[in-house]
Formats: sequence, structure tokens, C-alpha cells
Amino acid sequence: MRKTSEILNVIGTAFLLSIFPQETCSAVTVCASTQTYSALEAIKEHSPTEITSKYAAGEDLEALLAEDNNHCELVISADEKLPVLLVRAGKASASSMSVLVRAPLILWSADPNLLDNKASAVANKKLKSLALPNAKLTPVGYATSKIVSRKNFPTDYLKGRIYRTEHEYQVLSLVESGNVQAGFLTRPLILDQTGHMRGSFWQTPKELYPELDYYLVILKDAEKKGDVQRLANYLKSNEQVMSDFIKAGFDHPLSQQH
Repeated sequence: MRKTSEILNVIGTAFLLSIFPQETCSAVTVCASTQTYSALEAIKEHSPTEITSKYAAGEDLEALLAEDNNHCELVISADEKLPVLLVRAGKASASSMSVLVRAPLILWSADPNLLDNKASAVANKKLKSLALPNAKLTPVGYATSKIVSRKNFPTDYLKGRIYRTEHEYQVLSLVESGNVQAGFLTRPLILDQTGHMRGSFWQTPKELYPELDYYLVILKDAEKKGDVQRLANYLKSNEQVMSDFIKAGFDHPLSQQH
């Protein structure tokens, strides 16, 4: 009788679960640009879905996604190029691709007294050296070229003291070490999730350069499709998520600003 009772209990439990299935929430693997580290780590604290994160910058993120065992399900990219490549390769659908946030471009110096909101040091030719990301290699470099090519941004007097780098992390390293006085990079590189920043900066007017958008895209072979979609929706619509991104130096896409 005991064995029969146990069998009936198992059958009954299975029947109830078939009618009222339990919702399970597995960890979703997010592969993201390194710049999003502070924001995404903060988001983990309130996300409805557990997040496992992998971070890489630029081409390293592209290389990570090319690996057969990367396990990535959701991607946050620092440019449009990577999502487009994923769509063309059949690894993602264009409909799952959306702009998440944008990264404001700034001129930054480790010297707290050098730069102000009017870029007086630029207008008065007070810069001693300048680091620029390569215009041909990254969207940040291209955006920077639009700023420094303007007549009201004099650079002729800096001949021999302009240092061109492959990407903005090299700009950060040169300026942070004191080898270069100032350089162009995006604000998330110098702000943590509390909004703390050292040094000084000039916020470049957003209308003077192409918007530096970060993209969210879902990979087609994601195993936990329900959880992945739930997380993607949360990242795109939750106010606390946007607050975490803003604290980490990002901003609303221009299309969402009023």
C-alpha cells in the first residue's frame, strides 16, 4: 500500500505540474563590451533573470562570439558593426537588434584644473599634448575626427604632440599615466557606477558628431529563449536599468531624449 501511495503521489504531482508549471529562471549569458562593466554589474543586483557576463573590447568581442563554445545568448555591442555581422552570418535576426544607450564623447584630462565646460584650454591653445583614437578604426575615432577638424578646435600648434591610438582605451592609458595631457574618449571609461570621476573634462556638443550608440541583440541559438527575451525586454524598458547606465556614464539614445 505504501508503494502504491508513493506512486500515486508522484503521478499527482506530475499532473499538477503539467497544469501549473513552475517558472524557472536560468542564468542568461550576456557577452558585452568592456565599457558596460559597471552598469551591467549593477543591473545584476535587480535583474529578474540571473546574468552571467563576459566582457571584451572591440575586435576581442567579435572573436569571442566566433568561438563555438562561447555560450553567449545576448550581446551588448559598442557599435552597429558587430550586430550587423551577426545578422549577416545568420546568428541573429535584424528584428532583435535595438539601440540600448549612447556613450557621450568627451575630452578628458587627469589634471582637475585643465578643462571646463567651455573648453577654454582648447580655444586659448593651452593644450600641451593630445591623444586621438584612430578615425578609421572605431566609431569613437571617427566621431573625434569630426570635432578636431572644426575651425574652432585649433591643433596646428600641437605638431609633433598629437598621439594617435588604435582605440579609446589607449587614449585613457596615455592620459591617465600623465604621458599625454588630454585625450578624446567616451564618458563610461572614466565614470564608475556611482558617477565618480577624477580629473576634468569638456563635454563635446552631441550635435557635432555621429551618435555613439550601444546595441542590444539576441542570438538565435540561445538555449533559454524565454529567459533571454525577458532579460532583453527588461534592459530596454526598466527605469532602474537606465539609471544604472547613466550612473556609469552613458545616456539615453538621442531618439529617446525630449
